Amino acid sequence: MGERKEVKKPQGWNKKYLSAEDRKQLVIVAALMIKCEEYIKSWEEIGSPRIMITTLKMIRSYCDRLIKMVLSSLADDERIRVCKEMDQYKIFAAYSQESQEAMKKLKALDSNLVVYKDDLFNLMEEVLEVKCKGCKEAGYLLCGVYQIYRKYDLPIVDEEPKGCPFQGF
Repeated sequence: MGERKEVKKPQGWNKKYLSAEDRKQLVIVAALMIKCEEYIKSWEEIGSPRIMITTLKMIRSYCDRLIKMVLSSLADDERIRVCKEMDQYKIFAAYSQESQEAMKKLKALDSNLVVYKDDLFNLMEEVLEVKCKGCKEAGYLLCGVYQIYRKYDLPIVDEEPKGCPFQGF
């Protein structure tokens, strides 16, 4: 391969210092370049099609070239500052705020289930037949089934029980 030409300062680019927005944009370009390098390595390992790897290499090269162009006119102290700042960032994908809120709503809906009363009472009956130990006195207060029934304010069987008010289904 031939030796690459040094990237020169583009005509009309005379910035000595970058604004916060300029630095942010440059950091994103640098992070993209680094991410492309990571993908090139991993995609080569798994045998991805050559055209995809070549395209990633082109993206990486153009990002590198753009960074060099931006840095070309900067004052030395600014160039050092910007390069240090670029080293502090990583690029990652995240859901947008709207997507995160929609996911929370879906999860809340997922945790609620509409059950017909008759189906619930039939289920209660089955559970009590299999699970209920016929707790007497205060022992039923520690029973998991009893606690679930109380949590959802399900109807009791015995209004004046000597033990668990749900026993007797």
